[in-house]
Amino acid sequence: MLPCRSLETAIKTPRSKQNAVIGLGNIGRTLLAVAGLDLGAVWVAVYPHSDRETRVRQTLDIPERCRVLCLVPVGYPAKTKPRRTRYEESKVHNETFGN
Repeated sequence: MLPCRSLETAIKTPRSKQNAVIGLGNIGRTLLAVAGLDLGAVWVAVYPHSDRETRVRQTLDIPERCRVLCLVPVGYPAKTKPRRTRYEESKVHNETFGN
């Protein structure tokens, strides 16, 4: 996956930044869906690193009018690792903080 943002549209559309953020939020859901299929994926930041953006743009022939926001490679993991969780019940609060 390679989410991009049109610079031409960004100038003309007042909500283009909000739309880009919503689009990037969809990547989180995509990462969850990919994990559910026993595939691996990772969010790789591209923007605002111009060296990364240039390399991705050249490799994939992305036009200059598009801003490359990030890269999400998807595939089968080389190694199988046990599932882990970062869930800590002590950090979950009901209705008010500390309960």
